[in-house]
Amino acid sequence: MDVQKEIASHLGNDNQVGLRLKCTSTLQAETIHRALRQQFPQKVSKLLPATYPGFTHFLYVEATPADLQQAWTEMEKVLSANTSTFAATQKAATAQAIADFKTWQSQFKAAVKHIHEDILVVHSATPSIGLEWIEQQINVGQIDETEDILLGELQTTGSALRGLITLYARSNQYEKIVRLYETRRNDVLALPVSGRLVEQLVTAYIAFAQATEVEDALHTAQQVARGFLPELERLQQADGVRNLLRQAFTPEEVAPVDQPLPLTEQLARLIEIEPAERLPELEALRQRHPRATSVQFALADTYAVLGDHARALDMYNTLPEQNEAERNEALLRKSELLLTEQRYQEVIDLLPDTDLPPVLAGLRGSALYGMGQRKQAQSLLERAWEAGARHQSIVLPLARLYSDSDQLERAAEPYRILLDTSTDRLESADFARIAVIATYSSGFGDISDEQRLAYCNAALRGGDLTATAMELLAHVLEIRKVAAGNVKQMDELLPAYADWMEWLAQTGDMKTLRQTIDELRQMRQSQQFSPEQHFALLEGIEPYAEALPDVRRHLADEYQAIATSVVERSLRDNQPLPAYIQDLQRALHFLDRAVADFIREYIQEEQQALVARNEPVPEQTIEEALPMNLLAFRLALVGGHEATRREVIRELTEQYGLHDVVEVAPSKEAHLDQGSVQAKIANATLITVITGYMGHDLSGIVRNLQQAGQLSGQILWLACRGKSGVVREVLAYARTQLAS
Repeated sequence: MDVQKEIASHLGNDNQVGLRLKCTSTLQAETIHRALRQQFPQKVSKLLPATYPGFTHFLYVEATPADLQQAWTEMEKVLSANTSTFAATQKAATAQAIADFKTWQSQFKAAVKHIHEDILVVHSATPSIGLEWIEQQINVGQIDETEDILLGELQTTGSALRGLITLYARSNQYEKIVRLYETRRNDVLALPVSGRLVEQLVTAYIAFAQATEVEDALHTAQQVARGFLPELERLQQADGVRNLLRQAFTPEEVAPVDQPLPLTEQLARLIEIEPAERLPELEALRQRHPRATSVQFALADTYAVLGDHARALDMYNTLPEQNEAERNEALLRKSELLLTEQRYQEVIDLLPDTDLPPVLAGLRGSALYGMGQRKQAQSLLERAWEAGARHQSIVLPLARLYSDSDQLERAAEPYRILLDTSTDRLESADFARIAVIATYSSGFGDISDEQRLAYCNAALRGGDLTATAMELLAHVLEIRKVAAGNVKQMDELLPAYADWMEWLAQTGDMKTLRQTIDELRQMRQSQQFSPEQHFALLEGIEPYAEALPDVRRHLADEYQAIATSVVERSLRDNQPLPAYIQDLQRALHFLDRAVADFIREYIQEEQQALVARNEPVPEQTIEEALPMNLLAFRLALVGGHEATRREVIRELTEQYGLHDVVEVAPSKEAHLDQGSVQAKIANATLITVITGYMGHDLSGIVRNLQQAGQLSGQILWLACRGKSGVVREVLAYARTQLAS
C-alpha cells in the first residue's frame, strides 16, 4: 500500500529525524507507528498530528535519514498486508457513525428535556493537541481529515475533545457540538474553562435552537452560560458570553429579579448583568439574606471584578458561618486575589503547609514561586497539577518552572492550557519559552513556521527581554530568523534578519554573523529580495563597525559586491543608477576609503567605455531637491542605535535646517515608562519609530499612546534602521507635506 511520507531531517534533536505521513485513517497511522517501534525499539516518539499541508501524522525517530529510508522497505510490506483491513474497518466505522448520528437526530427533542441539571465545573483534563494546530488545519482546508484524527484520539486525550469543539465551531457544525455536549457532558465540563470555550458552547446551542426550533436548546444555552459565568467573571472573560445572552433573549423573556424567585435563580439572573449594574441588587439581597453565603460570595466576586480588591477581601474575611467546602472556596478566592496583587507572604501565612487540599497547596506553591523559593514551590504545584487543578495561578508558575529547568516536554501542556484560557496572563518571556518549546521539543507537535513566527513576534512585541531573559532572547531571534526564511514573506523576513544581525554584532559573535551575511548574499543573488533591501539590512549594523573591525571589513566587501552588481545591470539595461547607490558610496568612505574610490572609478570607467562605443550613458538618479525649510517640523526620533540617531540628527540639522528634534532611546539605554515617553513626543509633528529587538517595548508604548489619542503628530513606523534609510524616509514624508 502506497503511503505518502516525508523524512524531515532538520526536525528534532541532533540525533533525531522527523517523519511526516499522509494516512487514510488513524488505524493506518497506528499500524505504521507500531511497525516503526519494532524497527527502532525505544527510539520512536508518540504519534502526533501533523500541521504541514498534505500530511496527517508526524513523529520523531532516533535514526539517520538513510536508516529510516532503509527501514521503510520493510514497512511497506506490513502496510500492504493490512490494506484490506484498513479499508474494511474504515468503511464500517463510517457507516456506523452515520447510523448513530441519524438515530441521535430523531431522539434529540425528547432527550434534551432531561438535561436541566446543576452544572458543576471540574478541572481535570490533560490536553496534548493544541488549538493552534486545529486553526492551521482549518486554514489549509483539512477539516474532515482533522476530524478523523481527533475522533481517533477522543478516548485518550482531553485536548482532542477541546479540539473537536473548536473544529466544529470554526466550521459552523453546531449540531455536532451539541451532540458532543449531550453525550460527553462531564468530559466537556472537565476541560479548563475559558471564555472562548463557553462562547463556542453557548453559540452552538443558540444556533441549534434557531435551526431546529427546539425551545429547550435555547434554555440549555442559558443554563450553560450561567454555570460558567461566575468563574469567567474571575477570569475577566465573561463579556463575550454575556453579550451572547443579551442577543439571544429579549428583555420580555427575562422575568424581573424582584419576583419571588428562589435565591439561586435570582443570583443566576444577576450574573447575566454587568458587574457595576448588578451591584445595588446584590447589596439589597445581602440585606434581605445576611446569612446567605452564596450572596456574600457573589457580592465579593463582583467587587473583585470591579477592581475593589480591598472590599472583596474584607467580605471574604467576614463570611457567615461556613462548611468546610465553603471555607476552602473562600481561601481559594482570597489567595487568588492576593496573588494577583503579588502579596505572596500573605498567601503563605493564609495557607499553612499542613493537610491542604491539592488546589490550596498549589496556590501556596504559586506564592512560594513568587518569593523565589522554586524547589519548595515545585512539589506543591505538581501535587495540584496531578490532582487535576488547572487554575491559572497554578498552571502559569508550573509552566515557567518546567521551561526554565529545560523540561520542555513537561512545560508544553501547561502552556497549551494558558494559550487557550488566558493568553492575557502570558508575558514576553512566556511567549519566548513557548517558541523554544515549539522548536526544540515535540511538545507542540509538528507545528508550522508561521506559528513559530507568531510566538516569536509575541515575545518581542510584549516587552523588553534584554533585561530579564537574555538567553531566551537569543533563541527567539534565531528561531524567528529561520522561520521567517522558510515562510519567505518580506515583511517578516527583513526585520527578522535585521534583528538577528544586530544581536550578533552587539554580542560580538563574528562567526555566526559572517554566516548570516553569506546567507543574505545568496538570497539576494537568487532574487529573494532586491539589492536595495540588501543594503538596508546591512546598513543596520553599521554602528558596530567602529568598534568591530570584522564588521567593517564584511560590510565593505558586501557593499562593493552590491554596487558592482547594480552598476553592471544599470549600464547594461541603460537605466539610471538608483539613488541609494549614493548612500552606499558615502558609507564606503567611512568603512574603506580605497573600496569607495574603486567603486567611483569603476563607474567612471564603465561610463567612459559607453561613450567610446557611442552608446547612451545613463545618469544617476538624484533625489528631488527639498526646500531648506524643515524648521516647520518638530521631529521625534524614537528607538534605534545611539550612533544612528546621532548621524540622522546631524544630517537633518546641517543639510536640511531641522531645528526642533528630540530623541527617545530604547530601554537598553535608558529607563522607559509611558509618561516620560509621552512628555517627550506628544507635541512632535512627525514621530519616527525605528523598530528592533531592543526597542519593541518602546514601540508598544508609542502604539498605546497613539491608540489613546495622546499623540498629535504623524507616526512613521520604519522598517529600516540604518542612517541613510531613516533620512530617506523622513525626507520623503517631508516632501509630500511641503508639496501639499
